[in-house]
Amino acid sequence: SSDVCSSDLSGFTSQMTSILGNSKIPTPNYGGEPSPDFYKNELKKLEERQNKLDELKKKSNDQFAVAMAAKQEYETAVNTLPAGDPSIETAKQKFIAEREKWSNVSSVYVEALQS
Repeated sequence: SSDVCSSDLSGFTSQMTSILGNSKIPTPNYGGEPSPDFYKNELKKLEERQNKLDELKKKSNDQFAVAMAAKQEYETAVNTLPAGDPSIETAKQKFIAEREKWSNVSSVYVEALQS
């Protein structure tokens, strides 16, 4: 029976689905609660973002360790080699390059955190 006060909207929902016909357009939800798929999709997005952040953090931490090792090599060269030894400058340039790489990698991580 077609009662005006009826709250059975199944016929209306099927009509909307046939009209919209696009799976990207969500079917109206007359219950007021987001669909379970909404929660699954949002959780998946959060997990993907967290995985990306974890990967970027690892890259940043790994490069930081490389830069600190290069710094240690430079400090050792300064403290153990005679002044003017070309190995000191080589170690210094290596440290500067590794520190720059770390700066670039960590900037990407920070930007990702802020987005």
